[in-house]
Amino acid sequence: MDAEKLADVNNPDGSEDDPLSSLPLPSSVISKLKDEGFIHVTDVKGLRPTELHAITGINLKDCLAVVRAVRKDTDVQTVNATPLVVQEENNSPHISTFCRGLDNILGGGFAIGSITELAGSPGIGKTQLCLQACISVQFPPTLGGLGGESVFIDTEGKFSAVRLKDIAVHAVQRVKTMTTSLDVNLEPTVESLLRGIHYYRCYNCLEVLAAVRRVCALQKECQRIKLLVIDSIAYPFLYDDYESELVGLKSFTTQELQELVNNHNMAVIITNYLTIRGDGHSVDLVGELGEMWGHYPTVRLILHWESGERVASVTKAPHLCNAAAKYEVRVAGIEDIESIAVCNSFGIKKEGLKRQPLLHSGY
Repeated sequence: MDAEKLADVNNPDGSEDDPLSSLPLPSSVISKLKDEGFIHVTDVKGLRPTELHAITGINLKDCLAVVRAVRKDTDVQTVNATPLVVQEENNSPHISTFCRGLDNILGGGFAIGSITELAGSPGIGKTQLCLQACISVQFPPTLGGLGGESVFIDTEGKFSAVRLKDIAVHAVQRVKTMTTSLDVNLEPTVESLLRGIHYYRCYNCLEVLAAVRRVCALQKECQRIKLLVIDSIAYPFLYDDYESELVGLKSFTTQELQELVNNHNMAVIITNYLTIRGDGHSVDLVGELGEMWGHYPTVRLILHWESGERVASVTKAPHLCNAAAKYEVRVAGIEDIESIAVCNSFGIKKEGLKRQPLLHSGY
């Protein structure tokens, strides 16, 4: 072992003259620190996490990691929970589903910085919900969107451009029924909504991984993409020919997805199949791909039938209570059963909307 490597082993935290890039920190954090003039370990030495946050704007959790990495003792750095709560509340935008019941149980919709898994049987509305999210993410924040674009990775060939256009047409009609008039230049059109969706058709695990990495590259270039959809994540891993490599491919894919949500301010929605897991005393509906995969999604939404009605149940979410909501799949998209208006909080006039017919259960 040469002297340089030996020095790294004996001093893993680095000396004060070492660059911050030598520390075990995410590249995105290192980049933000460099932008603010923090190049060497000594530049951060002595700063508290709250002070570093105030100077750089880096979130407090990452600031804790930075301060801990540059320290040479074993003291655990802490901060008061109050600023963490305020930060999460202020930096947690959502993509509305335009279904009041679903938005309520999801805490406002699909959250940025989270991987949301939609697990359910065929025909329950998983793809419909994904298509609707690809539309709503393009709306401005005042209308429940993020003013961004989306990427749709299709592994089963179930993507329907005609169906997407139907949802876009009705979404534009919703905007026109707003009580407060919008700037005509900001009003979305069907064409602009369709242009804001980037479509990839993938046939195996390698192509899925390549597409996800391409999304990472696109996001670094333009910062416009705010949503990634994979419909479905299970299909290529259950029916691919690379049996000996599936574990590694699954690991690489999940790592890339985690990078998107953690470092690129995006939301990820993945669909999955349902399977049954039991211990002899009880039986639960769970997603495919095994128990280890179950730890990766931040939020799991089980879509199932109950007395002939579609029901969505939150079964995993660190920031949400387990709850359920009923919904319908109609021509206009996902809607509440009990209400014609999708969500009054967006200023939609009830009298301006007509109840659309149900879609065939095959969707």
